[in-house]
Amino acid sequence: MRFPVFVAIKYGERMCYAFQDFVLNISKGSVFVNTDKQISKGSKVVMHFYIPPEVKLLGTFAGKVVEADLNNINYFRGFYVKFTGYSDDELKRLEEFLEEKRHLIDKKV
Repeated sequence: MRFPVFVAIKYGERMCYAFQDFVLNISKGSVFVNTDKQISKGSKVVMHFYIPPEVKLLGTFAGKVVEADLNNINYFRGFYVKFTGYSDDELKRLEEFLEEKRHLIDKKV
């Protein structure tokens, strides 16, 4: 059974955005978020991957925005985030949730 997955990205004091359009690259430890919202290159963020509407948490990861170019018409609008301070097991576990190889965590964000 497929399910929608969102990523909530928090940066700064109170800024938090939820996105459904993202591409996760487990092998490179990064995620591209397709959006018109701007988060500056170099910003440190916290990403919560979850399933709505009950907000079942799949994983929480720290990251850093490594690219953000909303003005380049040759690419999708958005930004790249590189995961920081994670273990390969944590990313593998997220991948297994997304591929439905593991049961969901019943933890609220």
